[in-house]
Amino acid sequence: MAFPALCDKGLLPPTSKDQSQLDMPLDDLTPLRLRDIVFSSTATHANMRKCLKCLVDEARSSSDEKELLEIAWGLANSQMPFLWVIRHNLVKSSNHVNLPDDFKEVTHGRGMVVPWVPQQEVLRHHAIGGFWTHNGWNSTLESICEGVPMICRPQFADQMINMRYVQDVWKIGFELEGDLERGDIERAVTKLLCMEEGRLMRQRAKDLRNKAIKCIKEEGTSKSAIELLVNRIMSF
Repeated sequence: MAFPALCDKGLLPPTSKDQSQLDMPLDDLTPLRLRDIVFSSTATHANMRKCLKCLVDEARSSSDEKELLEIAWGLANSQMPFLWVIRHNLVKSSNHVNLPDDFKEVTHGRGMVVPWVPQQEVLRHHAIGGFWTHNGWNSTLESICEGVPMICRPQFADQMINMRYVQDVWKIGFELEGDLERGDIERAVTKLLCMEEGRLMRQRAKDLRNKAIKCIKEEGTSKSAIELLVNRIMSF
């Protein structure tokens, strides 16, 4: 978002590859230096500026509100207990998230909405039966290491690849595709927590967790690989 302003000031693109210019601190963006800001030596400056402007404009005008309501009623209608993390800045059109009063009444005693949780500690808890995740690698790995099956909603980058492994290779979760609609959400939650298909996913997730634990123990494959790397580095 700072890119246009830096262009207007004449700081981008850098006029030379001089080290002192590239190391110049950016007063409004401490602790960043000019070299830390996105610019490309291959794309034209005009294209970079146009691309970043489009990204910023779309992000500022987006609004995750209709989907938020569909998720809320999908969770409510599933009749399952849930813990839902909603960051304060999640919906771009509002500084705070408003859920319907009747949603709070319907889910009273079985639903909790919070702005943040220690994710791995939550996943480790015996009460957790499933994890609705965007399938970033950290979240996917934490879910695997705690033996928790997943409802997958990837968005970009590596997340789609991670989801495909979760669904089709490890078979410890499934993708929630298409537009978010409360009926589909209700069926997905029910499938994961109440149906035989979900029970088998949960069992496979626990088996994968046991393999992960074995890997990091003495003589496990991950432990051995790290030791080989350390020994190799120390040999120089």
